[in-house]
Amino acid sequence: ISMEGSKLQNLKCLPIKFIDIALSKILLNLTFSLPTCVIAVVVLSIFIPMGWMLLLVSILYAVVTVIAQTILGLLLNLRFPRLNWTSETQAAKGGLSMFLTMILDLILAMAPMIIFMLLLQYVAGLTLAIFLVITLAIALVVMLVLGTILFTCGEKIFKRISV
Repeated sequence: ISMEGSKLQNLKCLPIKFIDIALSKILLNLTFSLPTCVIAVVVLSIFIPMGWMLLLVSILYAVVTVIAQTILGLLLNLRFPRLNWTSETQAAKGGLSMFLTMILDLILAMAPMIIFMLLLQYVAGLTLAIFLVITLAIALVVMLVLGTILFTCGEKIFKRISV
């Protein structure tokens, strides 16, 4: 949203539904992020041997997490847009929404690893596969909740943004 800058009002006047605007922004981000994530997981599987089931769950976890982080970034950008910028770098990297997105993405990425290391000491029989399936389920719920918030409240927030 911040990338639209002073032209945001033009976008808001067009006969385009908010859901289409949001999906276009999400899909653009995923076009670059998803292939990179999937390749990273596959390369990781070369160095850390894992069965095909664990590889599949790892890829699904990466995909769900990237989608959730993308939706979170869009929600934060809706909430804290930076529309008065002079260079695109300021819009992309200088706003509060980007800072909050990076911090929350870091927490979302690190929390499962820290929790796994802590639980490994106390839960007998906990394997990476079991933990990854549980984490995938939690990430899926988070993604669905964020998506629901975006597509129910996002339009109201979008309409309230003034340039």
